[in-house]
Amino acid sequence: MLGVTVVLVWGLLFAFQNQHTSNMGGVIFGQIHRSLFWAIWLLVPFSAADCISRERREGTLGLLFLTPLKPRDIVVAKGFAHGFRAMTLLLAVLPAMTIPFLMGGVSWNQVVMVALVEFTSICWALGAALVASSIAKDGLRAMILAVVLAGVAFFLSTMLTAQVAFSTGAGGGGGLGRNLYGYVGSGESGFLIGLFILGASNLEMWNPGLGVPITLLAPLALLSVMAVIGLLVLFASIVFSGIRIRHSWKEEPPSARMNEFEKTFLKPVVWVGFFKRWMQRKLDKNPIGWLEQRTWSGRTVSWAWLAVIVLVYSLVLSDNHLMSGFGNVQSLMAWLLALTIAATSAASFRRERENGVLELLLVSPLSASEIVQGRLGGLWGQFLPSCVAMLGIWTYSISIFSRTYSYAMHGEGFVKVWFFAATFLVVPMVGLYFSVRCRNFISALLLTLSFSMVLPMISAGVVCKIDFIRANQINYDEPHEMWRGIYYGTPFIQGIVGFYLISKLKRRLNERSFPLDQTI
Repeated sequence: MLGVTVVLVWGLLFAFQNQHTSNMGGVIFGQIHRSLFWAIWLLVPFSAADCISRERREGTLGLLFLTPLKPRDIVVAKGFAHGFRAMTLLLAVLPAMTIPFLMGGVSWNQVVMVALVEFTSICWALGAALVASSIAKDGLRAMILAVVLAGVAFFLSTMLTAQVAFSTGAGGGGGLGRNLYGYVGSGESGFLIGLFILGASNLEMWNPGLGVPITLLAPLALLSVMAVIGLLVLFASIVFSGIRIRHSWKEEPPSARMNEFEKTFLKPVVWVGFFKRWMQRKLDKNPIGWLEQRTWSGRTVSWAWLAVIVLVYSLVLSDNHLMSGFGNVQSLMAWLLALTIAATSAASFRRERENGVLELLLVSPLSASEIVQGRLGGLWGQFLPSCVAMLGIWTYSISIFSRTYSYAMHGEGFVKVWFFAATFLVVPMVGLYFSVRCRNFISALLLTLSFSMVLPMISAGVVCKIDFIRANQINYDEPHEMWRGIYYGTPFIQGIVGFYLISKLKRRLNERSFPLDQTI
């Protein structure tokens, strides 16, 4: 239902913004295909990443080995179940596909090509998720590893598609890849050409003079070959995962090599006394927040982001070519940091719910308000250095280079700083509520992003649009003013949502009304 809603809303917005032509159905069909293509690569790794690792944590994987099932059979069953879930997304969106048919401009040949591309994407993404779930035991680490492996798989599949198109005679004239190479330009990589062939990117965006709305350019033979390769990759992933769980389903102590690695790279060796006093002070001042940073992985997230910010800004500020896109770099870094904060806060109380620590905290002398405030303080303190560094550099660059960058001249830079400062403050509040409210991490993350960023921005946009209509203004710069109004008004809505959900979280903890993973 969520997939159908997104596709319909997006298709309607696209139709309203473009004039109806004879081939509009083909254009909308290509846009729906692109949305499904990216949805598969984003949702399938997340949904299937914990399918095997969850069995290992709960101890049921060993029980499965007592049955006649082999490790490969277990992986095949898990892969079939989650592959069927991915197929339901395609089946659910199928009725929306009839709209482009009624508008005209879509052939059955394109439908078959779309089906082959989506099927190939499911095979690659599902294979990456199965491998990640067989390697990692912790659910969050399995999801992170699945996203990383899915990114590698996406790059390899796209490059392989371009290479096959180059090496074959598909499309005539030396191959489809060579024809696209002339359209795109010699300076572009095979990765973009692979995106064009799969229909995941619009060639008109790179060559507006082409004049033809291209949805899919690849012939059926090429996409059939890629579908077979996708099946082989999925089969190889199943074999690897089966071998992996056969040797690692038992709980074993860390190996000597792992102990040596942790001793060398993960244990403090400089200022050890200062580090112990610092952690002891955190424990005495905020024991609930200390739980968020007691492990090296929890501390690495915050300091790794600070290192990334220092590295990226050092490169940008020292290169004149990169300075021209300084505003885009700022926005990209801010959105990625907000996404990281949302993922961390959505998984905040998940571990405590799984091992029963949350119930123990509720029967301790600490009240629900103290527990919530302590964890919020821990989340804010975890990302405080990164947020202060990013917003400080952003504000300084706006005040210094106000004559160079147009966004600062219009005041857009300061409005964005205000927006992201409020976002960094409110996202942990929303994520903390859904980490207790939802049983599944994916649901908690999606709801956190929706209630902390997407819905407040949509609400602010509706208010701005109504204000424009009531004022009856004719403004040629209306899109710019709309975004400026959205960035300015969204923090107020975010604050209302954040404080309301925090009050509901305290009420839930007092009533002990939160889902437990071990219950039905």
